Amino acid sequence: MKSIPRLLTVTFAILLLAAASAWQFASYRDINTRQILFTDATGEINRLDEVLTMSALMHATTADPKWAQRYEENTPRLEAAIVKAVSIGPMGVKENLDEVQLANTKLIDLERLSFALVADGKKDEALKILSSQDYANQKTTYTQEIKKALESGSADIQSAKWRIQTGFLITIVLVGIAFILIFELWRQDREIVQKEKIRYREFARFAELARNPVVRTNPKREIIWANDAYLALTGYSREEVLGKKPSQLTLSPEADPQQVAQLLSALNRGEAASATLLNRSKTGRNYWINLDIQPLYDDQQQLEGFQAIETEVTDLVEAQRRADDALANLNAYQSALDEHSIISVADQFGRIEFVNDRYCQISGYRREELIGESYKSVQSGVHEPSYFQEMRDTIAAGHSWRGEVCNRAKDGSHFWVDATVVPLPATQTSGPRFVSVLYDITERKRTETELKEALGHSSTFFDVSSELLAIFDREGKAIRLSKAVQKIIGRSEEELIGRSTTDFIHPDDQEHTEVAMNRLLETGELIDFVARYIHPNGDVRSVEWRSKIVGEFIYATARDVTERLATEAELLAAREQAEAANRAKSSFLANMSHEIRTPLNGVIGVVGALSRTDLTQNQREMVDLIQSSGETLELLLSDILDVSKIEAGKFTLQPEPFDLRKTIEATAQVMGIRAEEKGLGFHLKFGPGTDGLFEGDGVRVKQILSNLASNAVKFTQKGQVDISVTARDQSDGSCEVTISVKDTGIGFDEQTKQRLFARFEQADASITKNFGGTGLGLSICRTLTDMMGGQFLVTSAAGIGSLFSVILPLPRVKTDGQRPATQTGTKAQNTDSFDAIRTDSSSLSVLLAEDHPVNQRVIAMILEPHNIALTIAQNGEEALEMWQNAHFDVVLMDMQMPIMDGLSATKRIREIESSRGMRRTPIAMVSANAMKEHISHSFWAGCDFHIAKPVTPESLLKGIEATLIACEASELAASGAAKRNI
Repeated sequence: MKSIPRLLTVTFAILLLAAASAWQFASYRDINTRQILFTDATGEINRLDEVLTMSALMHATTADPKWAQRYEENTPRLEAAIVKAVSIGPMGVKENLDEVQLANTKLIDLERLSFALVADGKKDEALKILSSQDYANQKTTYTQEIKKALESGSADIQSAKWRIQTGFLITIVLVGIAFILIFELWRQDREIVQKEKIRYREFARFAELARNPVVRTNPKREIIWANDAYLALTGYSREEVLGKKPSQLTLSPEADPQQVAQLLSALNRGEAASATLLNRSKTGRNYWINLDIQPLYDDQQQLEGFQAIETEVTDLVEAQRRADDALANLNAYQSALDEHSIISVADQFGRIEFVNDRYCQISGYRREELIGESYKSVQSGVHEPSYFQEMRDTIAAGHSWRGEVCNRAKDGSHFWVDATVVPLPATQTSGPRFVSVLYDITERKRTETELKEALGHSSTFFDVSSELLAIFDREGKAIRLSKAVQKIIGRSEEELIGRSTTDFIHPDDQEHTEVAMNRLLETGELIDFVARYIHPNGDVRSVEWRSKIVGEFIYATARDVTERLATEAELLAAREQAEAANRAKSSFLANMSHEIRTPLNGVIGVVGALSRTDLTQNQREMVDLIQSSGETLELLLSDILDVSKIEAGKFTLQPEPFDLRKTIEATAQVMGIRAEEKGLGFHLKFGPGTDGLFEGDGVRVKQILSNLASNAVKFTQKGQVDISVTARDQSDGSCEVTISVKDTGIGFDEQTKQRLFARFEQADASITKNFGGTGLGLSICRTLTDMMGGQFLVTSAAGIGSLFSVILPLPRVKTDGQRPATQTGTKAQNTDSFDAIRTDSSSLSVLLAEDHPVNQRVIAMILEPHNIALTIAQNGEEALEMWQNAHFDVVLMDMQMPIMDGLSATKRIREIESSRGMRRTPIAMVSANAMKEHISHSFWAGCDFHIAKPVTPESLLKGIEATLIACEASELAASGAAKRNI
């Protein structure tokens, strides 16, 4: 009994029974007991029969040994239940129960045969036995005899009861009322228990299939159930965790106490909670998890316990820590370089991306004045153009360049630098760049100039030079040395005259110094040769020489480059650290893209299928909200991936002829609906000359307009949004298309404009901002505009509105009366093909290779209303086997699967088709890996089409149609090539 009213009802029924006579009560109790026991026994027979049938079918379908174990456990229980029913039931039903037992024996024989076939790997034959007519006949006999036994037994018992109850009608009525009340209460309790058992079984079934660790506790947060993934992660056995609190088993002493306290506080209130915690396994291994805990309530809203789902994120946390350390080291290296060198970084086009403080000091420019400008803005004009051309050629060949450069400061004065320019190859986040390490030699150059003018070839020149100047004979013996030799090599001129400086070279550099001297004697010149010298104080100094033979003498200069080489080594190490951090970030982004798209596919796919069913108005609104949120999340993910590809230098445009008006109108139509929902005016105006086709990336033009128009509608509360499109032909035959979006929204001031195009920035950046968004839209728009060679113009006033204009060079396409195939004929043919496929879709058979249960169910729900026959394989190897044994019209292949991935399975199918001369099977890659390189990998493996997750009913059905058309086109192309070869 679940409540006090039920207890009172039962008490009343017992009092009614006590009112009956003692002899009638005894007789009635015996007969009633037999009826109840007989009913329970037949009910147990039916329940156990369902358990055995389900276990046999599930084992034949999945080959999971736990179903075989469940079958073996319940078989003796069923036989015992039949024996019990025979002993309890009247004599008239024993014959029926004997037939039940005979039918049960035959059913068990057939089911055990199916288990044996599955054990031999013959699942198909096992399923045939369980779906055979013989099996169905035995099942029918079994059911009919059970029914007869129940009816016959109930009739006999009821007859006996009526004989005993004759003359005691009032007592029988009272007794009947009591038993009716008892039976109703028993039925209600049994129904509640059955619901709880079914809910628990469903939870256990799905939790066992889950890859993440799952735990269920009672209200005291003591574990009452845990799946295998939890046991594998923690290292404990099931017996060790049952009855224990998770915090007692796995919480690490090093976990954040504040976060643990917040988590416990939420659980004490019976609320959901989530956190990222440091745990410790039984073996002592520390690992990080994302923890999501949900409270569980019964029908009376009483707390039953908690359910926790864990996700191990140790690799992600460690990767983030390494990236943070690398960034900290990089900042430290940069600070060290700023202290010793003049540093600048430029892109492949010579536009300055970075300068340190010393560069600003020597040039007189502020950093903001230099960033984005060309190096030409600081060139002095002293050097010939060929000088810089040689530098560019050297860098383009992948070599470092070294030389002296005269630059012009902001005040017009000249300054000299000793420059070493190092090329940096393109990375995943940026294009080719080059780093310049400069040393201020203005004073030295001024001194050299003054000395040359004042003294000519006077010996005073040797005395005042800051560098080591030397004259040697052809044997390398010193004839004349400047005073700088004391500072650089550590020995006086008098000590070295008549000797060779090689006597003081580090032993490890002796051999390659000899090689360099021989080269000098052969070629007459030696440039930038570095050797290490042992200073008298024990220091090792690196000295760079430049030498030239004139007549019988060797003229040479040298300088101490010890600090410069150390700085260059630090710079190289810093670059390697940065590249490692970039690789870690790109790997993290690719993994998270896949992991986000996989569950997002389940959300959008299921909602898409649900929206096509009969729903109430309230349900329709909820489905629309979920669908809108899913689409917003997908758009956000696409923006982040676009930014990543832009930073990696892998973002490319795909120009082709497109209809400008149709592209603009399609985008404006969507934005117009959003404007109307907010009560805004919305106008679209085309100027003259905007008809026809233009050459460009129409998809990116649409993306630019969509972002600008979306922002205009979002930031406008009243008034209107106006879009205008004009085209102006130039004298050189090109055409400039201007797209303007004007609104009467919140606007912004000049200070906000300076940071508006930075990534993740918005006009309203406060924590209480009224508008959502990531702040990526305008940054992407400006980048796309720059890549197209266009201009991006903005004017705005706070509280009045904004005007965004994009000027794009889009050449007109001259069609000569014939439009490109992509615009007319081919498209029409494709549309006809789509209609034909839709008409005949009921005859399609589809093979789906997908290991994720949610994705399997999503695609099944989308295809089910279209009568498409769907077969599911758990991995690429299983899909390959099914494809070889049956015919399928389309294969939908996931990219990442265990045992054999989708790319490998597709390549294997194409190899088999080629070797056997088979027709090409349409294959589409359905994957959360949606980056350009992933799509390229799909087509390289042999796929006909790539469908990106998350899928919607529209995208999946159109993707199947496109796959069939692309496969047919490939077949025709291959056939044409074969005919030409013949």
